Amino acid sequence: MNSSLHTVSALLVSASEAQTKRIGALLTRARIVPFEHADSARQALDLFDAGGIDGVLIAEPVTGSSGQELALQLKKRRCMAVLLLAPSLAWGDDSRRYEFRLAANGEATYHAAAGDTVTVSLTLCRTTGTGPMFAMQDEICFDPAFFVYQPDGTLLREGVKTTLVTLRDGRQAVYMNYVDFGGGADWADETVVGSFQLKVLADGGASAITGSHYLVSTEDGMGRYAAAARDVTVVVSEQCRVTFQSNGGSGVAPAEVLRGTPLTPPQAPTFSYLYIFSCQNCA
Repeated sequence: MNSSLHTVSALLVSASEAQTKRIGALLTRARIVPFEHADSARQALDLFDAGGIDGVLIAEPVTGSSGQELALQLKKRRCMAVLLLAPSLAWGDDSRRYEFRLAANGEATYHAAAGDTVTVSLTLCRTTGTGPMFAMQDEICFDPAFFVYQPDGTLLREGVKTTLVTLRDGRQAVYMNYVDFGGGADWADETVVGSFQLKVLADGGASAITGSHYLVSTEDGMGRYAAAARDVTVVVSEQCRVTFQSNGGSGVAPAEVLRGTPLTPPQAPTFSYLYIFSCQNCA
């Protein structure tokens, strides 16, 4: 029996690039069209009033005046909102705690020169609790204007998989993940997950290599244990140009500063996306 194809349009609200990608992979024939950030709430309301969108997909809590105004006005219009992903703080299991520790040539801060090759290692430390490892992941981000990835310099623990991805904001990330399909694996309190190599391109400044979207999964895969991350910095010179990654949000201007000097936080970027997808047998 053939089913007719019904097109549903909705506004996806998410501050996480990884969440956006996961949602996109689950929906058929999807495409994302960014709003003009300064006008996102007004455009969404105009689209809804004109029948251009059918609902709102909320991936996580929205911050900023644009998101607050959007939520308020859509509520007044009785526009359907669907929570796709729960906030991360709502599903952290405190029976175990982990720390994702990065190091560059074994150090938390490493001084290098242009042309040097740096080995970046990821160690997963269980700081409280006991139990087997079911699944874990980390997205280790770096600036390709400062480093170039060395494809032959990767070493991984047995069962760990990795891939190099390019993020929407121009950064690159080495994604490492592990899944045990049995009853869980016996990992030590400190386990080296893997390492990879970066060659330094920059002749000045400093750059952080950071963990992102890291997690250790519970056995059922529906939750995760409490976790934190420790990043690493590679220093070429003390005078630095600070750039801010908005992950697809509104732009934030860079700043010149001496490394270690306190910096006033910039205004937080805003995020809004129009998500248009097609599905079969939609009610």
